Amino acid sequence: MAERKPLIVNDKGNSEFNQFTTKPADNKKSLNVNLINKIAKNHGFTSREPGAKIENPYTTPMGFRTREEMKELIDDICYYKKLKKQVLFEQAILAFLKQEKMTDLIEKYRIIVDDD
Repeated sequence: MAERKPLIVNDKGNSEFNQFTTKPADNKKSLNVNLINKIAKNHGFTSREPGAKIENPYTTPMGFRTREEMKELIDDICYYKKLKKQVLFEQAILAFLKQEKMTDLIEKYRIIVDDD
């Protein structure tokens, strides 16, 4: 059996490997990091950097019981209107206050919501 010739990668005469280089291409465009961050933020991507947390105003849990069908109704409303349950709850409170003409509580509501 004949011995094989060893493969020498650094050999100048090896034309198969001459096309590969470890140097970066000179024509590579520089990335605009600010533009990439802006587009990512518009598409809902959040930053992974520490300290970039978005402060959530919905921190106080209010667990209360409802009818099972009511939970499904709330889920359906939130799905179709693309709302969070917290926002739906706040909008329902405001609608109730307006319906009952509770102007003093409407002002209190606006102060609470405007603090966000």
